[in-house]
Amino acid sequence: PPDIREYEEESYDADCTSYLLMYRNGKLDCYVTDHMEPEDVRFWKDLSWIESWIRKAYQYGVEDGRSQ
Repeated sequence: PPDIREYEEESYDADCTSYLLMYRNGKLDCYVTDHMEPEDVRFWKDLSWIESWIRKAYQYGVEDGRSQ
């Protein structure tokens, strides 16, 4: 995505990086990245940010639904 292209191109591990983007009202609100190479995916990898990310997206959906 053009909003984060500059970060991706500068990343030393761009081939192994996944980005999760959250847009609100057509603009990039925030993003997270795992910077995880395949051999780093283990049970002890801290992915606790996923729950708060999903909750935030859900809350945005509730707020947007109420405003319509």
